[in-house]
Parts: sequence; C-alpha cells; structure tokens
Amino acid sequence: MFCQNCGNQLPEGSTYCPSCGKPISEYQETSASDAPDYSTNNNFYYTPEPETAETSAEPEQKLRPDGYAIAALCLSIASLLCCCIVYLQIPVAIAGLVFGILGVKSNQKVMAIVSIVISAISLVLGITMLISSIVFVASGGFKSPEDIERYINDLFNR
Repeated sequence: MFCQNCGNQLPEGSTYCPSCGKPISEYQETSASDAPDYSTNNNFYYTPEPETAETSAEPEQKLRPDGYAIAALCLSIASLLCCCIVYLQIPVAIAGLVFGILGVKSNQKVMAIVSIVISAISLVLGITMLISSIVFVASGGFKSPEDIERYINDLFNR
C-alpha cells in the first residue's frame, strides 16, 4: 500500500504514514501498479485558475491621509471664532468645507463630516451677517455718533 499524500510505501498494519504523518484510514488500499507517479514534480506546482468576472475583485480605494480631516476641523473652528470679521469668516468657512469634503475619504471620516457641518453653519452665519450689514448700510445706518448713542440708550431703556 502507498500513501496517497506523499507516495511512500507504507508498512503493513500502519495507521499513519511514517514520511508525512497523514492517517492511513482516510485512504483506500492501493497496489504498486495503482500508486501515483511522484517521479515528476508536476503535481506539486500550483497552477492558478484563469481570472473570471466573479473572482476578480475591484482593487481597494486608497484612503487619503488624515491631514485633510484635521485641517478641515481646524478651519471650521477658526471660521466660528472669526464670526466678528465677516470678510475673514466666509473664506475660512469655504476652505473648511473643501478640506472636509476631501477628508471624507480618509480614516477620519467622522471628523471630516463634523467639520463640514461646522463650516456650513459658519458659512450661513457669515453670509447672514454680511447681508444684514449691507442692508443696514444701504438703509442709512448711523449718520453721526449721536445716532449711535441714541440707539444704545434706546436699547437699554426699554
């Protein structure tokens, strides 16, 4: 009898192959003429199967570095801190939005989404303040320092 795993001749009554250690009970008894031919190593070479549509997987998308998400969060917080300087707040909020969108495909996806939300809120706030200041100036605004003083007194005397 021969081992079907390695091809060595097995002693009578053995339960394991002395060469490879495979259990013999798994094999059927074979005679010398039925033994596999291990003289060539062709049986031991791996031949890959041709790639088909089912086996070909799409390559993984490369993730962007985390720097975009971190920069987006810093810019969005800075845009909120610049709320008194509208002309600075709007460009910084737009930059935060751009970096946040770029950072969505990074490992820090949640941070990028949070920075997009903060930047959008800051952008809306800045545009609202810009429009209200334009309307205030167009409507006449304060014509003199006395007008400012009268306005402040009216606010506190109500």
